[in-house]
Amino acid sequence: MKQFDYIEQIIFPAEDKKLKARPDNFRINVEGLTYSQFEGRNTYGSSHGNFLIHHDCDEQEENRYIKYYTTDGEAKLKIAVTYEFFKTSSAVRQTVSVTNIGDKAEIITHLSSAALDGLGQDGLLPWYDKNRYVFHSCDSVWEGEAQWRHSSLHELCMVPSTTHFNMKTVSLRSTGSWTTARYYPMVILEDTETGKSFYLEIEPAGSWQIELYNPSEGFAKDGSIGFEANCANFHNDGWFAELKPGESYTAKPCVYGYVSGGFEEAVADLLAYKRETSIVKFKGRIPVVFNCYMDCIGGNPTSENLIPLIDACAKAKADIFCIDAGWFRSKDVRLRGVGDYEIAEDRFPGYGLQGIFDYMKSKNIIPGIWIEAERCDINCKAYNAVDDTLCKRHGKPIGENTSFFNFREPSVREHMMRVIDKLYSMGVRYIKNDYNQTTGGGFSNYGEAFSKESSDSIDAFLRFIDSVRQKYPDMIIENCGSGGMREDNNTLKHFELQSTSDQELFFRNPSIISGSLALMAPEKAGAWSYPYPVFFNGENRRPFGDSALWEKKRAMYADGEETIFNMVNGLIANLYMSGRIDMCDKLNFNLIKEGIKLYKSNSGFIKSAVPVWPLGTFSIDDEGMFCTGLINRKKGKMLLAVWNINAWKKTVVIDISKWAGKNSTARVCYPAADTASVCVYHPDNGKLSVSLPDVKYSARLIEIIL
Repeated sequence: MKQFDYIEQIIFPAEDKKLKARPDNFRINVEGLTYSQFEGRNTYGSSHGNFLIHHDCDEQEENRYIKYYTTDGEAKLKIAVTYEFFKTSSAVRQTVSVTNIGDKAEIITHLSSAALDGLGQDGLLPWYDKNRYVFHSCDSVWEGEAQWRHSSLHELCMVPSTTHFNMKTVSLRSTGSWTTARYYPMVILEDTETGKSFYLEIEPAGSWQIELYNPSEGFAKDGSIGFEANCANFHNDGWFAELKPGESYTAKPCVYGYVSGGFEEAVADLLAYKRETSIVKFKGRIPVVFNCYMDCIGGNPTSENLIPLIDACAKAKADIFCIDAGWFRSKDVRLRGVGDYEIAEDRFPGYGLQGIFDYMKSKNIIPGIWIEAERCDINCKAYNAVDDTLCKRHGKPIGENTSFFNFREPSVREHMMRVIDKLYSMGVRYIKNDYNQTTGGGFSNYGEAFSKESSDSIDAFLRFIDSVRQKYPDMIIENCGSGGMREDNNTLKHFELQSTSDQELFFRNPSIISGSLALMAPEKAGAWSYPYPVFFNGENRRPFGDSALWEKKRAMYADGEETIFNMVNGLIANLYMSGRIDMCDKLNFNLIKEGIKLYKSNSGFIKSAVPVWPLGTFSIDDEGMFCTGLINRKKGKMLLAVWNINAWKKTVVIDISKWAGKNSTARVCYPAADTASVCVYHPDNGKLSVSLPDVKYSARLIEIIL
């Protein structure tokens, strides 16, 4: 089979006989004129149809196929559409590049990453049947990330409404540099009639848009579904690019494919692609990181606060201790210091920051530290620079008390590399890179479109991250975007792990962790676990205040259930520790040690496992009994996290017959000495009964040998 035939078979399986159309793989607008690959017909929704001529000069390699087109109109453009294929996944990655081969400049106002018409023509039911399609999409908000929705087209108001072109679309879009603050750029269209699902994910660097539409005329019963994805659309965020003769522009990649099955099968196929194409991976065991911010000491690292936590981490056998925000900020908190990163030595009496790092190393703990490389506070030395160091809008740095570094400028990259050079020389081998604000509509330092310059700066930043790793191969770098506000795959493939949320309430984390496993590899999904939490009360977090309150808190944690719940949260993802574990009693501390030891033993399992949702996905405010699991067929094992979130009934029956068989067994593997819950597997019907303790919040990790 030729590679391009393979593309068409993914979108249009060979057994389909009804097909009347082929993929319309991209669209491009030049000064209001719309060009379409499909010669001889107008592009959907366009009144200006200009066409592209395919040339017989295609290139084919083992894992790549390139098709070439030129415009048939006033604008003289050459377009190359590259299709890439992968060993572990049926996914196709499409990239569209345009080059001006004329003798005058052209303004491009829209370049799609992919435009695919004609989906879903292989069933008997019409596309608008209420029960045929399920549209899976993922909503997001700060501290409420990875919230999946599963909607019928009817619920989305995708119904035929006119006797002419049906103009209704479902649009997911994001504007600004927080690429996942509203939606994740991935959709799955499940066909319940044929048992097949189509998936699509765009890999942006800033604003993006995905549209679902019906390209058929009116009530045509043989109609179909189409998708269009782009990061370059004037009507979304004002994007445009001026191409002078000989200049080129390349759209952001889009990944798509078909699978037999539904939501889980589509997620698994995309996960295989993401693992195969990730630039960085954990070479050995997944390290256990302790970060002192969340429900711990916040942005107030001092010798007094850090030393007891480091000691506790050493006893618990954590691998890395990451000092979060504040290490560069004098105790006069009005001087913020983001951008310069000059050490506030007054925070570390008796040690200095170097002494703190040395103390970690003496305890066999790898030093880590927080930075926010792209941001620059108003008091930073670089803030008032007259050049293009900062991102500007209308000639002024964007933001009020803080702005953004422009990573297209060599001076910015050199400055941040000097910061990292210094930290590396002090022993730092782990960096948490945060991103707590968005550029919004973008910026313009060089007279280009706001959104284009913003995207180009993000691309330059990601290249900078790659250069750091090339210079320091033993440096682990975490991505955090104020939690999960920037966790698209274009970003994540440059980082070992992602902080999935800033959520501080442990019982709200299961929904975020469960949903995140559909978006990224489990080994990258940093899931906070913070036993003995101290909630936010300003800059100076205090461990429970007066002694009476402390004793009350200690009594609350006496049964260990909250610690167990927190540890279970991280045992099916990337265990990311915090909390005042230095203040734990013996029972709770032993539960932490046990959880970390179990996690380390399952590292290899997690790195090649895929997620499953036997009870479906669930929302952050849902109450009841829920579960999410990881399955690894090669290792013959499944791990299932079961949560009780304020459930009235504490027993749940879970159908795992899809994965388990007659000879399968199940047991509670965490905590190992558990006597408060019951787990029974029924081999005759493949169902698992689980009863959890009669408390408001509880959880257990179950091991199923397949």
